[in-house]
Amino acid sequence: MSYARWSKESDVYVYADVAGHLRCCGCNLGDVDQFLTTREMIDHLGAHRAAGQMVPESCIIGLLADADENDAWMAGLGEES
Repeated sequence: MSYARWSKESDVYVYADVAGHLRCCGCNLGDVDQFLTTREMIDHLGAHRAAGQMVPESCIIGLLADADENDAWMAGLGEES
């Protein structure tokens, strides 16, 4: 599920990776592009905005709407049932 894709309105590509994290694909801010909580990703996207890059508000809204589900999924990945 992607929250933002590169476009005229977006300098970021953000999605929930099947490997169990949120990913900022092709991130140009540094070495970290994988996050294990929604809060970490939202803070990271704030750094993109602070750097003058476009992050669609719909990306933030979508991440917040899915936060509980995504955070539970990421925390539970790899645990035995």
